[in-house]
Amino acid sequence: MWKGKVTEELYIKYAELFDGMYPDEFDDIAYYAMDYDEFVGYIKECIKQKKEMDEIVI
Repeated sequence: MWKGKVTEELYIKYAELFDGMYPDEFDDIAYYAMDYDEFVGYIKECIKQKKEMDEIVI
């Protein structure tokens, strides 16, 4: 789970695309290793490609 600042607008857009799931709900992603800009970049890419976070973050 992401522990930093969030951008509510992006969270809402993400949740609308993926049946109410939020981008920080994946246990296998090391959110602690990301900074805010990287996290937001991944969310934007997910929305753009219509793919969930675990498909974008490698």
